[in-house]
Amino acid sequence: MNFIRRGWRIGNGQQIQIALNPYAASNPLLFTHYSLLITHYSFSQALSIQRT
Repeated sequence: MNFIRRGWRIGNGQQIQIALNPYAASNPLLFTHYSLLITHYSFSQALSIQRT
């Protein structure tokens, strides 16, 4: 269940990020940076859920 939730969060986060960032297509470096931030945040959230 945690794995499904984590995967949904990462996927949903990237979709939101793509929708909110019109420069993603023209600036792949910025897009990658935000994607990594979203992924890192999602995984740290999942880890904190597992820790409790």
